[in-house]
Amino acid sequence: MMNKVFYTYMWLRENGTPYYVGKGLGLRAYRDGAPDKNRIVIQEWPDETTAFENEKRLIALYGRKDLGTGILNNRTNGGEGLSGLIKTKEHLEKITNQLKGRPLSEEHRRKISEGMKGEKNHAFGKKRPDVSIRNRAIKKGVVLSNEIRAKMSAAKIGIKLSEETKRKMRGPRRPYGKRNVKTV
Repeated sequence: MMNKVFYTYMWLRENGTPYYVGKGLGLRAYRDGAPDKNRIVIQEWPDETTAFENEKRLIALYGRKDLGTGILNNRTNGGEGLSGLIKTKEHLEKITNQLKGRPLSEEHRRKISEGMKGEKNHAFGKKRPDVSIRNRAIKKGVVLSNEIRAKMSAAKIGIKLSEETKRKMRGPRRPYGKRNVKTV
């Protein structure tokens, strides 16, 4: 078993002054948003407690911009990880307003899609019952015609269905938020 290597890291501006100090493990210092590798300073510590203490020391040494005491963009005094950041109601409202109505970028959509594949998907490995289409239709208040019922039975025994038939079996698409609309 490998020992965990805890470290503190500083992200440096182009002029060499630090703008962020953190405690890391693994590749934390190189995550998205990190500067080039040649502008990251890392110092290893024997345990997490010592790394947290050094993080606090460095933040106190360089000071925080938000408090008007220095040059760092850190939002806490360190030593507690991100869990130490307590967002005010105003800050949460600002984040919400920034995200409202914002279209997702293609990269963000791809990340969401990749995150739902395989074992990361909450339904991974769970077997859906054969009656799930019928049950979902009943819950939505959709009345299934005899023709669709016959086609559903045919699908269960392996008869190939056309794309048009499959589309009809799924029913009409509804706008988001229109749940209890009955269709025939």
